[in-house]
Amino acid sequence: MKLSDTVGADQFLAKPAPISAILDALQIPAVGRMSRPSTLPDDALIVQQYSAVLVAKLEEKNTELQQALEETRRANNRIQELNVDLDRRVRERTAELAKTNDELTASLAEVKQLNGLLPICSYCKNIRDDQNYWDSVEHYITRHTNTNFSHGICPACYEKHITPMLKEMDNEATPGAAAAHPDGL
Repeated sequence: MKLSDTVGADQFLAKPAPISAILDALQIPAVGRMSRPSTLPDDALIVQQYSAVLVAKLEEKNTELQQALEETRRANNRIQELNVDLDRRVRERTAELAKTNDELTASLAEVKQLNGLLPICSYCKNIRDDQNYWDSVEHYITRHTNTNFSHGICPACYEKHITPMLKEMDNEATPGAAAAHPDGL
């Protein structure tokens, strides 16, 4: 089977073909078709017709390209409009977020200040926690900070509480106090 049979052509020419080869190919009548006239137009007419076809195709492509260019311009203008709108919206949203951030920062400072306040009893010095339970200062601080306490006596409390107790014990240890206790203690 020949290539011309599969593609539906009587003949084909390899490009670039000289005009004489094109003219020779045109003089061969197609099988099963009406024969061509024996007089063919001259080379100038063929070139002119070929040029007219090329010019028509170029004008068609130029029109298509002009339409595509106009569509591209419209799309570009739309993108620029959208970018301007997006920039405006980003600036507005950034300003809103900055304002909200400032409000949250101020609120956090207030919460930290309120969180730093401890409700403490004026008499026994116990502290009230978030569940409204009262607890000693030591237990409250240990629970919230993992702090451990060691106890001692400051000099002022020593003078105020311990010195009088020691004097009282000394007075009890005096001979009059021994008679009061049968074991002599």
